Amino acid sequence: SHTTGLDVGKEGGVGKILNKSSFDNLTDEVDTYITKRDIMANPGEVFAYNRIGTAIAARTAEAVTKKTFDRLALEKLFRTAGMRQTLFNSDNGKVDPTAGALTTGTDCMMFLQMLLNKGTINNKKILSEAAIAELRKAQFTDARIVSKPDMYKDLDYCLTTWVEEKDDAGNALVLRQG
Repeated sequence: SHTTGLDVGKEGGVGKILNKSSFDNLTDEVDTYITKRDIMANPGEVFAYNRIGTAIAARTAEAVTKKTFDRLALEKLFRTAGMRQTLFNSDNGKVDPTAGALTTGTDCMMFLQMLLNKGTINNKKILSEAAIAELRKAQFTDARIVSKPDMYKDLDYCLTTWVEEKDDAGNALVLRQG
């Protein structure tokens, strides 16, 4: 997450990551980035806030499962967790996992309840306790920071969010959604 090692150039930063994808699908987006970007570091060595890491992860999931990312998220997470009105399609109809999911308050509460219940909701195991622990752990604290939004400059990064406060073991106690 933000540590691919690819040179993101002017595409790093909070303003760019929140922009809608101009690509028709994840294959086109990932192929464009990979073929037109230099490698500036080994993966995990440098933290550069950008959208490409999420797109690569989503495209990898598509390649492994032979399903589109939105279908995979629907089958493995949203339906299983009872989140009936959540999807990764943006308002222009394109699948854009970098922009986050579109959801309702009810579905969001179900997701948060699943996190509080160590990966379980409605007696269904969605994520392992180890996965939940990893989500709460500050990531890449030793990575060299190349780009990071100013509003988060003093915060560590978890997977998809920022650590406001952490315990002595590095686990997030308070998160700030970015």
